[in-house]
Amino acid sequence: MNWATKPLVRLLLPFAAGILACGIYDGASISFLLLLTLVTFGICSWLATPRQSFQYRWLYGFFICVVFMSLGYILCWYTNSANHKNFFANHLSDEKSELLIGVVSDLPKYGKWTKIKLDIQETARTDGRKIKSVGSIEALIQPDSTKKQLNYGDLVAIPANKIQKIKPPKNPNSFNYKKYLRFQNIYYQCFIKQNEYILLDSEQIGFVYWTAYKLRMKFLAVLEKHLSKIDNLPVSSALILGYKHDLDKKIRSAYADTGSMHVLAVSGLHVGFIYAILIFLLDKIKSHKQSINIIKLFIILFGLWSFVLITGASSSVARAALMLSIVAHGKYTNQMSFVYNTIAASAFLILMWDPYELFQVGFQLSYLAVLGIVFFYEKIRRWFLPENDLLYKIWQGTAVGIAAQITVFPLSIYYFGRVPVYFWLTGFIVVFAAGLILYLGVLLFLLEFTVPSIAVWVGYTLDFILTWLNKFIYLVQEIPYGVITNLSIDTPMLIAIYIVLLSTIFWIRYKKDFWLKTTSILLFATTCWFSFQQYQNYQTKQVTVYDAGKGNTLIDFVYNQKVIALINSTIDSSKIEFVASGNRNSLGINDVTIINIDTMEYFKNGVFIWQKPFIQFYDKKMMIVESNLESDEKLPTKIDHLILRNNPKIKIQELSEVIDFQEVITDNTNNYWTSNKWKSECESKNIAFTDSKNKAVILSLKN
Repeated sequence: MNWATKPLVRLLLPFAAGILACGIYDGASISFLLLLTLVTFGICSWLATPRQSFQYRWLYGFFICVVFMSLGYILCWYTNSANHKNFFANHLSDEKSELLIGVVSDLPKYGKWTKIKLDIQETARTDGRKIKSVGSIEALIQPDSTKKQLNYGDLVAIPANKIQKIKPPKNPNSFNYKKYLRFQNIYYQCFIKQNEYILLDSEQIGFVYWTAYKLRMKFLAVLEKHLSKIDNLPVSSALILGYKHDLDKKIRSAYADTGSMHVLAVSGLHVGFIYAILIFLLDKIKSHKQSINIIKLFIILFGLWSFVLITGASSSVARAALMLSIVAHGKYTNQMSFVYNTIAASAFLILMWDPYELFQVGFQLSYLAVLGIVFFYEKIRRWFLPENDLLYKIWQGTAVGIAAQITVFPLSIYYFGRVPVYFWLTGFIVVFAAGLILYLGVLLFLLEFTVPSIAVWVGYTLDFILTWLNKFIYLVQEIPYGVITNLSIDTPMLIAIYIVLLSTIFWIRYKKDFWLKTTSILLFATTCWFSFQQYQNYQTKQVTVYDAGKGNTLIDFVYNQKVIALINSTIDSSKIEFVASGNRNSLGINDVTIINIDTMEYFKNGVFIWQKPFIQFYDKKMMIVESNLESDEKLPTKIDHLILRNNPKIKIQELSEVIDFQEVITDNTNNYWTSNKWKSECESKNIAFTDSKNKAVILSLKN
């Protein structure tokens, strides 16, 4: 590969590596890194002299990489608000009346609790002092009917004693919400009831952002006026304005299962539509004057970034707008750059603004998709060249989707554990419909404020298209085997897959036997590694007592990549999915048998016996105790694990007199006070005690 034509790519790689290193471990000495950067930069300056540049060019490249890696680490470290001396948590005391004052910096998510992101500005002490502070909090506020709902830009005061550090996940391989918020620079959250917060002021954001927010709300009102509210309104609000708060689970699931979820998240696709229409209109103006080209460039930049602001300035939209701004600059200043440099330039600028973008799923998926399209699209397009224009356009859209999926699918499996099968079927139609809906939406907004009588007919047309788009999505969702689920790969396997993919790209690009052999060896090694992991999963035998939420019991008995799940009657399927799917996917579980602990009295297969209240799983003997024991006679069978649920009014001493057991396990059907009492009693008698409310209990069985 000729790296000389890709200077920004060469600089981006070590810069991103430094950010990644800081995200994994941010405890390195910043003073040392600053000194290292200065010294290394000095060495680079000496090596860049004409006398030394050719002889030591490889050394010069190495030290440049060190400089940019250090800069990436330092920038990421300083971006972390927790490393600042004014971080609000550094100023908190034990005063109960202490307040944190901050601005709602994102659109609130309304529901049973109103979720807001609060950017802290001051810490208010009881003596009247206000300390300038930085940092963000995720606050969940119980709505109060006596107050207006909180909005973007509101200045709010909350009690400081309500905040708490975000806790790590309690269940194995479940979604790590603490890590997710950490990469958004949020380390604390709070739950605030009615009348515990104070609304101090409104519109505490810049004029540009406030104007864009008000326009967005007006446009939402226009859509509400013209569209049906069942499915069409939430889909149009998400597709045109990036407002996804009204999307229900049914719509999200349908679009996700058909590989069309990207159209509901205003992203590069939508920015591309805006860019395309602007280029189409401006290219009608024929002129060779540079001043006219500069005006065209200004119009495109104004249009793109106005769309970014109105749609909420999400990271995905800003990334695409920045990339297309660079492309437009090259087009109208006659400075067309190499495509990979353009991609690298936009990534570089975004990471310099916010290094934590590197850890966002959207950032990773969008850039991988773009790279896949740039490299694979033309090669895939040439597979099939139909003479019919319509068929050719459909094939082009399909080729784009396939090219993007090649580079994105490993990351999709890693994060979501599922892959839509029929993305190629929905791709062209959904993208075409999304473009039409976006253009009609913009036209509707313009006409609503100029010629309302014509806007009504545009609204009818828009509603009609949305209705048939949703019908098409639901129809495709019903096709059998549309989604491959229960997939799981770990980080090393993800890296191995991308190394194989990169080696394959080099082989396609250079057509050399070396890369063919390398790809074959890497693919064979990765396949063997994956097969070994699957063998280990098949051999895994364990019992997992989950933290399934207040009042719920969920126990998985895992064997041969199958699960027998013991549950209570009131737990719903969405709760089971949220709690257990991560662990089940990681173990490659493909068969789940449900036993309702409240209704089923007996179940037996080759490795498991349930005869209420007893459980036999391989050589493990367990017993469920949820009420006082009726018999005073000692049970003849030795019990390995005693599981207490539903707050039985019983003492450990009484249990030990009738049952010979080794360990006590409690689940979330017991209250905090009762579990602590049992814990104290077990400690006094030297009996092992575990509470799944603190962390899921995992019992591994020997093969």
